[in-house]
Amino acid sequence: MGTNETVLEAAAQSLHDSALLRGAEIRKSDHGLEMTRGSARVLILPCASLSDSGSILDVIDSGDTGLLLLGDVPSWLPMLPLERASIALLPDNVVPEVLCLTAHGLLERVELRRHALLRISELSRFQYERGELMEIARAITRERDITRLLGLILEKSRYITGADAGSIYVLEGEA
Repeated sequence: MGTNETVLEAAAQSLHDSALLRGAEIRKSDHGLEMTRGSARVLILPCASLSDSGSILDVIDSGDTGLLLLGDVPSWLPMLPLERASIALLPDNVVPEVLCLTAHGLLERVELRRHALLRISELSRFQYERGELMEIARAITRERDITRLLGLILEKSRYITGADAGSIYVLEGEA
């Protein structure tokens, strides 16, 4: 068994035995270990098995993956977009408790990052909907043609709700 395999076997055993990581799924991947909990994922890779940052960029750009590197600092590490990634670096001979705490912390960071991206998306949608409702409110005060006003209200309401079609029923006379 090579050095990389020995390091990964020890890491896998430590992670499986950790109470901190209960509920996380740990399995071997192409280059190392993959740990998932919910939609968050952490790849645990020996630095010696990675020759450049090219393969890593696609993984960390997705935003749902953290990277835990084991070994000496790779020469390509400074070239990674560290502000967009959750990355940790530990030595090959890391103490199991430190490995587990670091892996747990990375999972939490990835989960928080995904949650923040979801919130940003929701906020963007809210701002769009608010703008559409403000346009309806302005039209109510300035539009005198009831047919055009109802058409605008229907159109904006469809956009906000994502509906393909809609109807407005107008009752005339006494109800």
